[in-house]
Amino acid sequence: MPAHFGLAKILHQAQDEVDEALKHYRYVVENDVTHYKALCQIGIIFLERQDLEKSAEYLKKCLKINPKYLTGMISMGNLLFESGHAKNACKYFQQALNHNPKEI
Repeated sequence: MPAHFGLAKILHQAQDEVDEALKHYRYVVENDVTHYKALCQIGIIFLERQDLEKSAEYLKKCLKINPKYLTGMISMGNLLFESGHAKNACKYFQQALNHNPKEI
């Protein structure tokens, strides 16, 4: 699993290999439904593609497993902001700040 996740992150950062990254993230999730980091990354890919509904689906799953996952909170805030829900987005950004102010 770690190799698939690591490869997916590298491919995702390459930007021209996002479809391949998505395959690896999905492989991780198919084999470990609690892998919140892979769920979050899938949500981020869909957010980048402006598929807000699918992004929300994966980010919600991520945060259900680990509600304190910083990247998940920030990504959900970005999703809400992109979908016109700035007040709700602020709640997630504030949660992220409260949980880890040094990281933000």
